[in-house]
Amino acid sequence: MFSINRVTLIGFLGKDAEVRRARNNETSYTVLSLATNRSWKDRESGEYKSEVSWHRCVAFGRAGECAASLTKGVRVQVEGEIR
Repeated sequence: MFSINRVTLIGFLGKDAEVRRARNNETSYTVLSLATNRSWKDRESGEYKSEVSWHRCVAFGRAGECAASLTKGVRVQVEGEIR
């Protein structure tokens, strides 16, 4: 038996990507604030409702370098593992 920790998020950035440095000040990484939403029809009222979830995504290495130029409002797909 095995287990897997894999996630795919598709959504919009809530703010520009932030490049930060690790404590050793040599390694940089990029932090993304990603919004996803879900919509459904309320059974009782018949109204459509939605809910936004915010995700803090961290990209290292080459992925972090590419993500550094992303700006607020851009639609992105992020794949990785949950930690």
